[in-house]
Amino acid sequence: MAFWMSLFRNQQENDSQPIYTNRKVILKERIILEADTPYEVAMWRKTKTADGKPVDMVSIKVEENDFLIAQMNEEENKTETKPDLPDDDIPF
Repeated sequence: MAFWMSLFRNQQENDSQPIYTNRKVILKERIILEADTPYEVAMWRKTKTADGKPVDMVSIKVEENDFLIAQMNEEENKTETKPDLPDDDIPF
């Protein structure tokens, strides 16, 4: 599942302030990023809102990288696959 976050250009530009920020972030649901899971993080710069108003903002999207997860699962399956060996004792 992907989640998006928008950051707006900070009007007070100096070296001690972030360039983009959003001080009104309220999450609608819990977001859990699992350890050892590959994620894709992307950022878009926007100059207009959906209704055409000018804006200086960036939107950030974070989602699991399904392609890399599938590759990792394939590699795991390859290493877990062992040749079938007979369970019978060797008669002497």
